Amino acid sequence: MPAVLLIVAIDMMGFGIIIPMLPFYAESHGGNPQQIALLMTTFSAAQLVMSPLWGGLSDRWGRKPILLSTFAGGIGAYLLLLNAESFMGLVIARAVAGAMAGNLAVAQAYIADVTAPEDRTRGMGLFGAALSVGFVAGPAVGGVLAGIDPSNLDFSSPLVAAIGVSAIAWLLGLVLMREPERRSTPETGRNPLARLMPALTSAFCAGLVFLYFGVTIVLAGMESTFALWSERVLHWGPLENGYLFAGASALGVVVQGFLVGRVAKGIGNPATTAIGIVLMGIGMGGIAASTDLVLLIPALVALVFGLGFANPALAALIAGTVQRGSAGAAFGVSQSAASLARIIGPAVAGAGFHHVSLTWPYTAGAVFAAVMAVGAVALFRKYAPVD
Repeated sequence: MPAVLLIVAIDMMGFGIIIPMLPFYAESHGGNPQQIALLMTTFSAAQLVMSPLWGGLSDRWGRKPILLSTFAGGIGAYLLLLNAESFMGLVIARAVAGAMAGNLAVAQAYIADVTAPEDRTRGMGLFGAALSVGFVAGPAVGGVLAGIDPSNLDFSSPLVAAIGVSAIAWLLGLVLMREPERRSTPETGRNPLARLMPALTSAFCAGLVFLYFGVTIVLAGMESTFALWSERVLHWGPLENGYLFAGASALGVVVQGFLVGRVAKGIGNPATTAIGIVLMGIGMGGIAASTDLVLLIPALVALVFGLGFANPALAALIAGTVQRGSAGAAFGVSQSAASLARIIGPAVAGAGFHHVSLTWPYTAGAVFAAVMAVGAVALFRKYAPVD
């Protein structure tokens, strides 16, 4: 497991490197704000479509071959981005990148394969921590390489760095990663699409996927509007927001990497999930009520703890709904749901922020989290999963 966590962190770093410069790069290719928003949506849409396919294929052909193939595809996407001569070229490159990013489902399935059920939440927490480490380091490196003068940004250096980092991830995957031992059944072994059926037809798994969707949509709505909210309420700029999100990400690494596994072992994944969703609701409500840091900091801490509890516990529960070795398709469905949430969440939150009030995304997120918490308790009472 340490090898795949390292590789995922490095690969996510390559993804994060280009984030600070991507909107400006799109503008330099003739994109307007609406088109740039479409560019971001293209990534999530492609990830939505491809996550179940990569997951199902990894159940059939193995985790390592699919991960290596998608790492190589990611390098190709950065090369397309580097050599794009039009805005449409950027759209194509981001679609390819999103399609390759569907491999998160495969990486989650790898973790499920190599961890015992009682350690699975800890493994999923470490997976989330690895993603956070890569995503914190990547934008920092990309921002430095792109430069600080908006009128004279260096677009090539971040893209070349992303290609190099992704190539390192591919090479480490080739050398260090071992195919996990898996047990598969003949009925589903021949057809990767057949492996989607448990996730699509099991009421319990469908409920877990909906909770995963809900957690992501709440977070996406917050992330897409927070900078605008903080500018209007706290008079912050990019620097203050950057510090805040870096601190939140660092706390998330601690929660997912060191805490959630112990909590889940003590109280079980269902309770950990429900508590996480409640904490997310408290955090969103706290942001809505904040006018200064006195309320905002505790609210963000609650949000980070909630996300750090809910996501790994849900992932462990989803893995438990399918036979060992068949988790790829189930995680493909859940990652596809998360991608859909990243498309819908910012659109709905942005509309509410613009047309209703500055606090609408956070108030609505708190209410939705409360509804999800009630639904989670009902779901777990009915199916009484054993961790």
